[in-house]
Amino acid sequence: MERNLRLYPRYRFLRDAIFWLPIFFLYFRSVLPADRVLLLEAVYYLGVVVLEVPSGWWSDRMGRRPTLLIAAGAWIVACCLFAASPGGGAFVAAQLLMALGMAFASGTDSAFLYDTLRALGREHEVLQHETRAVTWSLAGMGIAAVGGGLLGAVDLRLGHAASALTAAGAFAVAWHFREPPREADPPGGAATQVLAMVRRPALLWLLLASVTATVVNHVPYELFQPYL
Repeated sequence: MERNLRLYPRYRFLRDAIFWLPIFFLYFRSVLPADRVLLLEAVYYLGVVVLEVPSGWWSDRMGRRPTLLIAAGAWIVACCLFAASPGGGAFVAAQLLMALGMAFASGTDSAFLYDTLRALGREHEVLQHETRAVTWSLAGMGIAAVGGGLLGAVDLRLGHAASALTAAGAFAVAWHFREPPREADPPGGAATQVLAMVRRPALLWLLLASVTATVVNHVPYELFQPYL
């Protein structure tokens, strides 16, 4: 379990070193008309929404480590498809794989950390370790933001090619994780638990704030990326 704690920040660094992020809209726009690019983005966001709850169920049932490996593997294949394909159906498949990777990693990473700390009897350290992991994550994102822009000046496909390499690195790190023990599932099915959460006003407000923040952040950034 101690090895999990040492490897976790490195996993977050590699997973979030997304070199395509500052140039993906430019790349899509270079091979597709604007309306097709927006439809392609809609495919991704719809995929994430649809897969978010099933991915949590899978993580609880099949384990944190296998779920993180699936997420990294999906990103590897998606980035390779983007880098090697001229567009069309391959881009749609890549977006769905990207959505699968995002949904399977989302939440599972933090649950993996918490389960590891609980196995060691150190749950009280979760904020300390999560803060350290976020620091590594932001460092990876920052380096990739600059690096992706420089790679895009050479060839817009290189952002996804570089991201395939960092996703492969995240897969390699996750491979060396040890599956932490988990508590028994709480009574009631997944649907019952989700409905119980929806009835809590505080969580509804957080959901509304998260959706609003996502729209405010992503839509202008993507549409104005050519000017930025």
